[in-house]
Amino acid sequence: MSTDQISATEPAFAELASLRERYGPLMLFQSGGCCDGSSPLCLHEGELLVGPNDLLLGEIGGTPFYIDLANTNAGTGPPSRSIYCPGRPTRSRSKDLTASTSSAAPLPARHADVMMPLPLAHCRVSGLPPPTRLLHMPLALISHRRGLSTAVVLAALYPLLRRPILAWGATASEAASRLPGDELLEDADGVSTRAITIAAPADAVWPWLAQMGPSPRGGAYTYDWIENLLRLNMHSVDRVLPEFQNPHAGDTLDYGRNRMRLERVEPQRVLSWRSENGNWVWTFVLDEDHGQTRLISRNRFRLPTLVSRIGMLPMEPGSLVMERKMLRGIRERAERLASTTRVTRWSRVRSMVTP
Repeated sequence: MSTDQISATEPAFAELASLRERYGPLMLFQSGGCCDGSSPLCLHEGELLVGPNDLLLGEIGGTPFYIDLANTNAGTGPPSRSIYCPGRPTRSRSKDLTASTSSAAPLPARHADVMMPLPLAHCRVSGLPPPTRLLHMPLALISHRRGLSTAVVLAALYPLLRRPILAWGATASEAASRLPGDELLEDADGVSTRAITIAAPADAVWPWLAQMGPSPRGGAYTYDWIENLLRLNMHSVDRVLPEFQNPHAGDTLDYGRNRMRLERVEPQRVLSWRSENGNWVWTFVLDEDHGQTRLISRNRFRLPTLVSRIGMLPMEPGSLVMERKMLRGIRERAERLASTTRVTRWSRVRSMVTP
């Protein structure tokens, strides 16, 4: 069913043209209900399936305007009222809407991400006199459908995005290989392997790993202020602490709620910590080659519940931010230590050969 008794002001034509250019084909709909959605809506064309009880009034600049027959004379004749859609929605539908709308507060979005006003779309039907009230028109545009589509796309892409998050700096071979310490948690539900190349020998890297931990140890060389929001008592130092340079299997330290036990120690090569409950293993592996050292950090987690598995997903990007800072912090300290050591050794050699 259709009729062609609808008109609109120039601002309405201009606004709809702008919306179509931005969002594509649109449709306008006025339902016959009394709740949310019963004020005129602007939707993607086809987003609402019209039926035999919906009357096509006509078009506004190529945009079809439908109305529920409940808004007509008992559903048997043309609509019994005109529809005005002024510029800005009000927060209260019960107030006198004939007043100026220029200072009215916008309605909060309920079913959509975007709500936009349509200025003065005067839709006059059957030549009847206009009503004494103005109906405000929230435009439910792009709405939940686009938001849902975006979420679905991100969910589909996340397995691809996880690779650079969980394997930052590591080669494909390093990420896939079995490393020392993996035997401490064989059936891991989550694994990250991150790595960095350090222009220094392993003996300049090892001291920073050996002394890692909460105060009075050397910290974690990352964002201390974030660590300490979690009350981890981390204070990263820039000097070697001699009292922590001889780690032994069985040593323990506390990372918040996690009590970590040192399980495997191979000086200047492997350092592996395991949580008291056995659900987390953190291993550092050093591989020196021609004066440079490859530092690999591997975390293995057991996530026994669905809640813990879901909760780990948002933590993965956060762990990358923290661990990348840590690896770069170790590199900076190790290279500075190596440089200082080389200068000291050269000074000693010169003193020995100089007459």
